[in-house]
Amino acid sequence: RVPLEICETAQAVLKAASLVRRSLSKAYQVDVECVEALARAAQQGARALALTNARWLSDPAYSLQVRRQLARLT
Repeated sequence: RVPLEICETAQAVLKAASLVRRSLSKAYQVDVECVEALARAAQQGARALALTNARWLSDPAYSLQVRRQLARLT
């Protein structure tokens, strides 16, 4: 569950960064780019971990649920 929560949080950060970007001057755009890069990295790492964990689970229904949630988030 933790990797899924990280993916969800990273997705929320990306959405917030997109909204903030519109109101910032060019001088601060690099700050938003940094935030976006870190959020994407967190999301990719958590996604990889969640998919690996899902493959190892003995519960196929839960594994499918995890994969569906990840598909929705990324």
